[in-house]
Amino acid sequence: MLADQVKSLDWRARRATRKGRVSPAELEEVRAKLRALVGQSHAQPILVRREVAAMPELTASAREAARRLGVSNTTIHKAERAGRIAREPDGQWDIDKTRRRLTETADPARPQLRLAA
Repeated sequence: MLADQVKSLDWRARRATRKGRVSPAELEEVRAKLRALVGQSHAQPILVRREVAAMPELTASAREAARRLGVSNTTIHKAERAGRIAREPDGQWDIDKTRRRLTETADPARPQLRLAA
């Protein structure tokens, strides 16, 4: 687990979701690294949440979204024009959401759409 860059993140703005929990040993390792970085002694408590976040995979490029999904760039553009998929309000592509929408809106009469996992 990387804990060498101390940051305060707005998890709601980044649409992070809970991925799991870390063990007490992993949590103590993170706290030890934080103490070393901020210069605190063991007597001073460091609050760290045990949940591990899964950040949404975002990209600004339709071509990169197509590459990550394992489809052609044309597929992405056609699906966007047809209203099957849409960019996020900030103009980026949420890969997981786009994958779900492509699967949900696939034409059953056409060959099965195979998306990269």
